[in-house]
Formats: sequence, C-alpha cells, structure tokens
Amino acid sequence: MAIYKTPGVGGIDFDFDKPDPDEWRLARFIEAQINDGQLHYADYRELLDDEEAFKSAIASALERF
Repeated sequence: MAIYKTPGVGGIDFDFDKPDPDEWRLARFIEAQINDGQLHYADYRELLDDEEAFKSAIASALERF
C-alpha cells in the first residue's frame, strides 16, 4: 500500500539546510500546506490575495535565516 498525495498538497520540499533558502520554495511549501489543510486558509487569505504582500512576508521570514 502506498501513501500518495496529489501534487501541490502537503509534503515537505524545502531547503532549510541552505544558507540562503529560496523564496519560491517557501511560497510553494506554504501553499501546499494550505491546500492540504495543515494551515488554515482563513489565516493566510489576505496574504494569498495580495501577491506583493505574500512575497514581502516570505522575504521578511527568510531574512531571519
């Protein structure tokens, strides 16, 4: 028996071990977690509806690495 999730849903595919993680990977990771129900859409709706705000939030989060 295999465990399978459709593309864009759940999973962990992020470069946490890199000195400069990729912004696009974090965005994809967040979107996959929302699609999987691990993160609540209502909590991220404002960011997802505003692409610039979403990019800014990701950039800000990655500045801490």
